[in-house]
Amino acid sequence: MSDSTTQPTDLDMNTLFVGSLGSDVEKLQQKLKEIELYFGPIDGFFGQGVEMAIKEFQDNQGFAADGIAGLSTLAALSLITIPSETGE
Repeated sequence: MSDSTTQPTDLDMNTLFVGSLGSDVEKLQQKLKEIELYFGPIDGFFGQGVEMAIKEFQDNQGFAADGIAGLSTLAALSLITIPSETGE
């Protein structure tokens, strides 16, 4: 059985970018705040502050720093898990 704590499951979050709104953005903002890259409000709006924090995180991870929270970025932030293609 899987752990029923607050761990993310599979691809339960969409790609997020400037102008995105909602609870997924709030989760992203909270995570960025926890790792001390975002210092703005947790308001569910993906604005310039979130974009700058994402770019810094991506740069730190060796990703292309495009400011878009896609699958690789969200997985690196532990907000989603990407199932392995081998089914292991």
